[in-house]
Amino acid sequence: MDGNDHHILEILLSKGFFPKIIISEYNGNLGPRAYWVMPYNSSNNWKSRRDNYFGASFLSLVKLLEKYNYFPICCNSDTGVNLFFVRNEFNNRFKELEDTKLDDIFESPHYALSIFSKTHKFSLSTLNDIS
Repeated sequence: MDGNDHHILEILLSKGFFPKIIISEYNGNLGPRAYWVMPYNSSNNWKSRRDNYFGASFLSLVKLLEKYNYFPICCNSDTGVNLFFVRNEFNNRFKELEDTKLDDIFESPHYALSIFSKTHKFSLSTLNDIS
C-alpha cells in the first residue's frame, strides 16, 4: 500500500472488519507525537520517489485504531516501521503494558540497518502538509 494504509484501514474498520490483531506500517520519520496522514492518492507510487512522503504517522494510526477499540502493543525493532495493535477485549493478556506510554512503544525507523538497506529522502511535500 505504501501510502494509503490509513485510508484503507479506516474503510475496512468502518465496514465492520475487526481482526484480533492489526499490523500497519507507519511513517517513523515523524516521531511518536506528530499527527499526519498522507492524502489519499490512488496513483501513489512510493517506489518511484523513495522519499518520506508516504503513509501516516504513528500517532494518527494510534488515534484511528483507538476509535475502533484497539490498543498498540509494540513496533518491530528490526526496521521500526510496523505498529502492532490488538483488540481491547484482549487487554487482560497484556498486563505488562498497563502503564506503558506511547513514547515507549514507538520505534524510530532503522531503514538503513534493515535487510533492504534503503533510506528515505526528505520530501518538501511532507513538510508542507505538516506546516
